[in-house]
Amino acid sequence: MMDIKEFNLERYLGKHIKSGLALDVSKNSTGLTVFRNGKIETYLLQTELTDDVSPVHLGYRMDEFLRFLLDKVKGEHFDVVCVEEALTGINHKVNAVALALNPLVDYLIATKQITCDNFHRINNVTWKKVLRGLSGISPIKKGTDAAKKEIIQGFQALNFELGFKVNDYKSWSAYKDSGWQDRLDSVGVLLGVVNKYFDNELVDKAKKRVSMKVFGTMEEAKAYAKYDLVTVHVSSSALLGWYKKVKDITNKSTTYVYRGASLGSFGVTKKIFDMYDTYYVVVNVKVG
Repeated sequence: MMDIKEFNLERYLGKHIKSGLALDVSKNSTGLTVFRNGKIETYLLQTELTDDVSPVHLGYRMDEFLRFLLDKVKGEHFDVVCVEEALTGINHKVNAVALALNPLVDYLIATKQITCDNFHRINNVTWKKVLRGLSGISPIKKGTDAAKKEIIQGFQALNFELGFKVNDYKSWSAYKDSGWQDRLDSVGVLLGVVNKYFDNELVDKAKKRVSMKVFGTMEEAKAYAKYDLVTVHVSSSALLGWYKKVKDITNKSTTYVYRGASLGSFGVTKKIFDMYDTYYVVVNVKVG
């Protein structure tokens, strides 16, 4: 009987780099990810400084930011250091902070207070596209904080523990205030850069065949599996979107298993009328 093998983000990063540093810099809450020794560590700088604390509040913010970074990684060398590009909009106060803090990473590298073999900036459109591609989730275009919720769903689909931190909070506002989203975004920055610049294994256009069946028990699901099993962590509402892209997420023959109490629109589209307490969707993808 085949064992289920889940996607492991740390293992994925470790295939391509030994160490990495990534930042999602914002005015009031900056997420930091450090990847070393095969493990992801995240940190958070939530400033209490406000614009009216001083006419030179930018200087205080810069000093705080530098001390935060040096406290975590001073003197370390990384395979890659990466930062999300500073986004500027119509609020000049927010722009000023973003443009003041973002280049400080360059300064630390230039002055050799941290060193690296590679340095990259990446915009959030690019790394979110990478996350969707790896996880198979569909874009969330409507609703409050849709972009944040899409990122959470993506990391949940990749079975990354920080993606489930939202479940520890009684309200969405409490979760947002916690800063975990900023930490998660910094992980996304590192994932995007590693995928774009270090992972050269492109999904090819080899002939692929997909077969699918739905069962009511895991035993039946495993019996139908033809290849190594990988669990699919997507919501029922995202299952159909994931299934449509399944040919584009692997270069080797793989069996995927979705487990859930509902099939969402996937069940309607595929005309699945069997009723189970728990559904097990098995998808065999044969390559070549």
